[in-house]
Amino acid sequence: MRSSSFFAASFLGLSLLVPAASFAASGSAALQHLDSDHDGTVSIDEAKAAADAKFTALDTDHDGTVDASELKGVGGKAAVAKYDTDNDRTLDKTEYLSAVDSQFKAADTDADATLDARELGSKKGHKLVRLAN
Repeated sequence: MRSSSFFAASFLGLSLLVPAASFAASGSAALQHLDSDHDGTVSIDEAKAAADAKFTALDTDHDGTVDASELKGVGGKAAVAKYDTDNDRTLDKTEYLSAVDSQFKAADTDADATLDARELGSKKGHKLVRLAN
């Protein structure tokens, strides 16, 4: 009985580590994709350059804006509601890049103006990665 409790507790402990490990792995993958100067960190300029390309890819109707349907998997309606400063129910490139700036700052927990794999792998980092990657 005692050993089965130990194994159950061990399994629970390991299962709680898996999400953290997958966040870290995705942070490393994001770093490889976004770190264009290969210095081991992502600057705001690198994040915005990647996000600019992502915006262009998301703008499937080529009207210079993205709406909630074009933002599926990136933030959808919630992103539009939060960053749509002109209340037209879409994000233009300026609004989109403003969202990137906001998410970058939120993920930069050590306030060094760069993001490393750990920061990119955090929940706040994932929000940025969805916008830029």
